[in-house]
Amino acid sequence: MSEDWRVPSEEEDPLLRSSRREMKVALVFWLVFALWVIGSGKWLAYQKPAEGEAMNLIMGMPSWVFWVVMLPWAVASLFTFWFALRFMKDHDLLGEEGDKIEGGEE
Repeated sequence: MSEDWRVPSEEEDPLLRSSRREMKVALVFWLVFALWVIGSGKWLAYQKPAEGEAMNLIMGMPSWVFWVVMLPWAVASLFTFWFALRFMKDHDLLGEEGDKIEGGEE
């Protein structure tokens, strides 16, 4: 295995380049939201109201549930729609002559 396994960017297939770009965005998105949920959950979920003080409610649920579960869920859903409908590109998997690409199913 003395050959360099990486493909130079000039020779890289546009489909592969696009897939890598989409993967990087999806991983960064996942990491940001994982840190948001874990970090804010650890910080907010264990705060107890002071003696005699009412629990903070947002839309009838404890405020930490709104900030840790509901808001990230809504933002992630909006991001997913944008990512799927605007960011991801549809590629033709047929070769230039209309033949299937090498290694494809017959």
